[in-house]
Amino acid sequence: MRRLLAEAAWAYQGIPRIGRQHAYRQEALPKVVCDIAWKAQLRLTARFRRLVARGKAKPKVATATARELTGFIWAIAREWRPRRVEIRRVGMTCSFVDRSGGTVTRWRTLEGVKGVSFG
Repeated sequence: MRRLLAEAAWAYQGIPRIGRQHAYRQEALPKVVCDIAWKAQLRLTARFRRLVARGKAKPKVATATARELTGFIWAIAREWRPRRVEIRRVGMTCSFVDRSGGTVTRWRTLEGVKGVSFG
C-alpha cells in the first residue's frame, strides 16, 4: 500500500485536469466522490508545486503528497459505501482430458478450497 501511494503521488506534479478516459470512468461514481477527488487533485498539485518551488527535494515532496493523499482516500471511504452484491454460486469451470481422450468440462465449487473464503 505504501508503494502504491508513493507512486500515485508523483502524478500530482503536473497540471490538474480530467482526461477523456478519466471522465468516462467517473460517470459511474457518485457526485460526492468526484467532488472530493477534484478537490484532492487541485490541492495536491498546488502543494507539490509549492514545495518544489521552496527548494524541497522531489522525493521528499512526493512522500508528503502521498501522506496527504491518504487523507483524501479516507474521506472518500467515509462518504461512499459500495452496494453489497450477493454471490449465489461461486466456483469455476475445469476442463480436463478423460481416459478415453475426450475433453470434459465440469463446474467446481470453491467453498472447500484452502485459502479461499467468502465471509
